[in-house]
Amino acid sequence: MVADNQTREWTKDNQTKRIKEWLKNGKTLTSIQAYDMWGCTRLASRIYYLRSKGMMIETKMVRGKNRFGATCEYAEYFLSNP
Repeated sequence: MVADNQTREWTKDNQTKRIKEWLKNGKTLTSIQAYDMWGCTRLASRIYYLRSKGMMIETKMVRGKNRFGATCEYAEYFLSNP
């Protein structure tokens, strides 16, 4: 099933608001967390948008293990001035 444009915009706006509030509360956020909590599959895009609106969001690259046990890196986002 393909979502219509209105549904897509509502979802994007809703996700953006939730991400903004999450970060404003001094919490960090990764793409897997955003997917698990809000079904957001394009966190980097939402972060880009929030930065363009003046939010001072920083990125920390974190080393971890993937589901196969291999070492990988992923982005962890946070506000520099929560």
